Amino acid sequence: MVQYISDKKQKEKIALDVLHSPPNWFPSPAIDQIMGKEQKDLPFWGYEEKGNYLGFLFWKGKVKHTAEIYVIGLLPDYQRKRIGTALFQEICIYAKEQEYKFLQVQTIDNGWYEIYNHAQFFYEKTGHCKLEVFPTLWDEMNPCLMMVIDLK
Repeated sequence: MVQYISDKKQKEKIALDVLHSPPNWFPSPAIDQIMGKEQKDLPFWGYEEKGNYLGFLFWKGKVKHTAEIYVIGLLPDYQRKRIGTALFQEICIYAKEQEYKFLQVQTIDNGWYEIYNHAQFFYEKTGHCKLEVFPTLWDEMNPCLMMVIDLK
């Protein structure tokens, strides 16, 4: 079940447990940035089942009308089991309540790493559309694909 979590230490534990599980989606410096001081203040939802957290989502209000899925992560054995969809649906409700009109996400463009091709497919399945690719925003080996969804 999806739960909103406000305790900073609990957010950190859940996120680090997921992010450090194989296949190690993010290198350690990226995890350090994800778990920075400011990020621990962001709205956070965890997916709990039988006392274990299987996934999480950090949400970030960007500008007046647009919010962002800052990070979503699931334990590998629980991917493709509708947990990501449950987290996504919950933050869509929250974003609409906060009067946001659009939700964006950034991921690595398709064709670079198979693991991120699945992420792009997930976002497309939830209604996101490709907006733009920024070839060097992160670095040349990780072209940033920005995707958006209209929350209407």
